[in-house]
Amino acid sequence: MSIIGAEDEDFENDLDPTVDDHSSHFTSIELVKSRPTHLLVFLQHVILQFDCSSLLCYLHADLFKNLSTKETKKQFVEFYNSFLDKSALGKPSYDHRTRPDLLSEEQQRKFVQDVQLAQAPEVLRQLEDFRQKRMMGMTPNAAELLEVESHYPTDRIPMEMKEKAVAETLLDKMSEIQRVGRSESARVDRHSSRRRGSSRAKQSRSRSDVDLQAAATAAHSSPTSPHPSVDEGVLLPEGVLPGLSLSGPTPQQEEQDPRLLELEQDPPNWREHTPPDTLKDLSKKETKRQEVINELFATEHAHVRMLSVLQTVFWKPLEREELMTATELATIFPSLDEIIDMHYAFYEHLKKLRQHNFIVKAIGTTLLNRFGGTEGEWFQKLTSRFCSHQTWALEQLKMRQKKDPRFNSFILEAESRPQCRRLQLKDIIPTEMQRLTKYPLLLENIAKCTEDTLEKESIQQSAECCRKILNHVNEEVKQMENLLTLKDYQRRLDTSGLKPSNELYLEYKYLDLAQRRMIYEGPLTWRVTKEKTLEVQCVLLGDLLVLLQKQDDKMVLKCQSKSNIAVQEGKQMLSPIIKLDSAFLREVATDRKAFYVIFTWDSGAQIYELVAQSVGERKNLPATDHISFSLSLSFRFPQPPLSPTENGGVLLKNSIGENRHLIDETKSVDSRHSLIDYLSDKGFDLIGHSNSDQVKVANSALNEVMFLKRLLVGSISLSDDSQPNEQNGREGPESQDQGLQGEEGEGGGGGGGGMKIDEGGISAPLVLSQERMEEVRRKLQSLEVQLKRLQSVEEEHHRLQQALSKFSLEGGNF
Repeated sequence: MSIIGAEDEDFENDLDPTVDDHSSHFTSIELVKSRPTHLLVFLQHVILQFDCSSLLCYLHADLFKNLSTKETKKQFVEFYNSFLDKSALGKPSYDHRTRPDLLSEEQQRKFVQDVQLAQAPEVLRQLEDFRQKRMMGMTPNAAELLEVESHYPTDRIPMEMKEKAVAETLLDKMSEIQRVGRSESARVDRHSSRRRGSSRAKQSRSRSDVDLQAAATAAHSSPTSPHPSVDEGVLLPEGVLPGLSLSGPTPQQEEQDPRLLELEQDPPNWREHTPPDTLKDLSKKETKRQEVINELFATEHAHVRMLSVLQTVFWKPLEREELMTATELATIFPSLDEIIDMHYAFYEHLKKLRQHNFIVKAIGTTLLNRFGGTEGEWFQKLTSRFCSHQTWALEQLKMRQKKDPRFNSFILEAESRPQCRRLQLKDIIPTEMQRLTKYPLLLENIAKCTEDTLEKESIQQSAECCRKILNHVNEEVKQMENLLTLKDYQRRLDTSGLKPSNELYLEYKYLDLAQRRMIYEGPLTWRVTKEKTLEVQCVLLGDLLVLLQKQDDKMVLKCQSKSNIAVQEGKQMLSPIIKLDSAFLREVATDRKAFYVIFTWDSGAQIYELVAQSVGERKNLPATDHISFSLSLSFRFPQPPLSPTENGGVLLKNSIGENRHLIDETKSVDSRHSLIDYLSDKGFDLIGHSNSDQVKVANSALNEVMFLKRLLVGSISLSDDSQPNEQNGREGPESQDQGLQGEEGEGGGGGGGGMKIDEGGISAPLVLSQERMEEVRRKLQSLEVQLKRLQSVEEEHHRLQQALSKFSLEGGNF
């Protein structure tokens, strides 16, 4: 076996017989640009050996040749920000205070051409170095180049298709490489390498340009180095990297890319890096503790990566492609930049704790610094703002996808990228809310496995802070969802159904539901009468209970009545809006799903019977606590009940707990419920009495006696001419007059009836003996006295019943 020495003249050709510098595609940069595979191989060599800023700038400038006027203006600003302003590859040849987007198209194209010419010497130097290294077999991906150059094109697989396939493979390969040093492979951020796909159709570039643009993102991983000077017209300062791509990312995006490079790799497991002896010495409880801490670290790493995907795959490209305005994006992704910074800072602090053998001894201080104090309050504010908008954001994105095909195409393409890991945008946005729910559980598990008392207390305190943050965020999310619901109801609200009651219509025709705080909303059944029931949407607000009826797409406020007569007269209408400051609830003994809402207003007292869908829903209704608490406050304080919008977003149930002493002081008020229930069971309906007209039986009976007495006395007077009795004759008219006066004072309507009887009564004289006449007169007088007593009792009864009803409804105590 012969050994080939380094001095053998055929050594290089034996190693790589296909290398021929004069016949290869690397003789000029123009040939390299036309071949995607060769361009990627050359680009990787430059990344590994040089500062690739000049090459990327040169290639980006070359793209301007095929751009339209509109695209030129847009790309020029990005080109300037990426390679001149930030990377400072060359000094602009015009006044730097002039905005680049204000230059004419001709000036922009000339300026780009000058910058490209300034970079040409450096690019040619790098190409020459590549050719020399390739002759020595020291360039990467030689096998891929050989595969392309030796391919025999066919109709089924032409050369162009082969080059694109190999270039795609090289691109994936570059994304998996981790850079350790300049002489080693450069790790490319896969996320950045594919993020420009949305602009491919728009710019109508060739596949080689697309591959170049994707590969260009690897520039960020290259180290900074002094850049050589070129022509005098352009000054090239030192070591500032260009943007990640030819599309010109924002400065913030550039700063975050080193994080993405790290986050793309899975974090190391603590067991794999802990010395075996140290691992063996750990107790079972401490091992469990380290496992939970490692889980906290790994899940925080994954969460920061997902938030970065949300920013770089969706937010920034949407803004760059002008698919959404900056204001719209700030509303859909509120405070996303700040949230990423806070989570990344927390992740960095956790990473520092693992630096010594990956065993974390104390973590309580780090946790308290994140979730407690002013930092915790700021974290709570940012997460509340972001999470509370997620329902609205998802709805807006869904509507935009339906209306805008270009937007829908962008979202679908972005979701198909490997960075999303088969998750859709609607699945990524809620990740922040999901993360907040995990913190208390993880911290509690760490505390359970911690033996040190002070450390355990710190961790438990941090867990409690996490729970408070989560509760606050949940409340903010709920309030935002309620606000969106109220706005939807307000948009569909129809108040024309209040017109039968002029008073109600004038008061509520401009009702704005969105200006109030919603406590609850859900379907209920409204039993107007035993025969009449309505399906309504119950909306419990801070000061009102609103019963809405769905009619097509409208939410109708409509008065109801228990009879047709009431509708015609406009009286005793049941209002669909109930003021809570004068209302209270009462259980329905015969139906566990139902409850009464009783309240008074200017037209009198009213009772509503509302039925939930099930017993469980009835028990979970917050209406009972809320209305009872509103009523208790009205007894305690003379001013109106506290508006729920004034309590800083705290639930009314929490307010009930904090003000329990107020409820205890007014607890005796509930005794009126027992009295009402007792009287109702005995058949005494206070509410029914207050809503009905008072029927005075004694008055009617007394009038009838007066009419009869008048009739009899008149007849006796006509038939007793032979035996005049002046006294009796005087008594009769006197009694008549008294009876008539009584009629006028208490029942004027009866007088007309009496006259009819008098006029159409007995036509023949009634002849009675003196003895019988005296007896009739005595009986009538006795009956008159008794009826007057009954009249007095009946009037007292009505007054007592009315006072009792009003006293109960207004919250009196017995």
